[in-house]
Amino acid sequence: TNPTDGDFDGVLIVRREALAPAFTPNDGLLYTVGTTNADGSVVVFNATGTSFSDTSLTEGVTYHYVLFAYDTSFNYDAGVAPASLQLMWPPSVTSTVPANGATGISTDTMINVTFSEPMDQTSTEGAFLISPVVSGVFSWNGPGETLTFTPAAPLAMGTIYTVIIGTTATDLAGNNLASLFPFGFTTGVSSSLGLVTGVTAMATSNTQITLTWTNPGGGGFAGVLIVRRNTLAPTFTPTAGISYLVGNSLADGSVVVFNATGIAGASQTFSDSSLTEGVTYYYALFARDTSPNYSAGVTVNATPVSLPPPVANGDDGCGCLPANVLAAHGPSWMTWTGSIVPYFLLVLFLAVVPRTSGPRRFSE
Repeated sequence: TNPTDGDFDGVLIVRREALAPAFTPNDGLLYTVGTTNADGSVVVFNATGTSFSDTSLTEGVTYHYVLFAYDTSFNYDAGVAPASLQLMWPPSVTSTVPANGATGISTDTMINVTFSEPMDQTSTEGAFLISPVVSGVFSWNGPGETLTFTPAAPLAMGTIYTVIIGTTATDLAGNNLASLFPFGFTTGVSSSLGLVTGVTAMATSNTQITLTWTNPGGGGFAGVLIVRRNTLAPTFTPTAGISYLVGNSLADGSVVVFNATGIAGASQTFSDSSLTEGVTYYYALFARDTSPNYSAGVTVNATPVSLPPPVANGDDGCGCLPANVLAAHGPSWMTWTGSIVPYFLLVLFLAVVPRTSGPRRFSE
């Protein structure tokens, strides 16, 4: 409440962290918001009114304020110091992996719990309960907002697991979780996904590589995930329960280039285009089910190259294969996974063709 004096003109408020302000304003001076005073306090308000909200503060820090009334000549009173204030905002759980109610979860899954702010690790780990009981180890991300529980052994198949984060979990300021946070998930009935087989990678132009493979049979197979990395083999391992979208960039520098359904036991192809000639591209192929759980990866690589053009019949006698010979063998005869094969075949062909005299020629 402001004073009732006829010459009252406004209120000056200063704030200081951890300690009470020792600042006393000088009569006749106007103090602007944002000014830092000699005692370390800061001017946060200078206006008329009867309320003020101070924002962008730090949780757990104690703030002290002093309010000074002043008249039209900027004469200040002695100041009033209200009780010091400390922000006390309880933390909360913002997400979990697996999600609450998820089914078909891999028995090799890890459990992630993400909070609204960095947490006290000891109290939070102590507040973590899982039923049926599972032994394992805890780890945290850098900021301390995400707790990961890694089971010491695979979970039981076809089992409902319930996780509870208790209210003894606290943030770094000592604020407790406002209420119990339970969530649950169900593991899958099988972890027998096989690998894709017969994988080949073939340069089909100087900007395209075509992959072929055979899908595994049974095991709940639903589709294939393919990631690509330039010059090095991918080290990425997909996480069970997470679906990856084409175009996703991954932590190891690889990128998702294919994620589609398929038929168990059937052959499948994918052509990766808009590549750079001469660069070696590495691929990892993972079979998946509908959960999705993922198999181990199978890696292949290829390098886009320019294919040698056919030579017309009756050329200048260089001994090259004419177009009609190439056509007779069909395009499949001229495919390869590296650049040396067609030249080896050419040398072998020429070595067994009888030669009399003069330039080596072919005719229809």
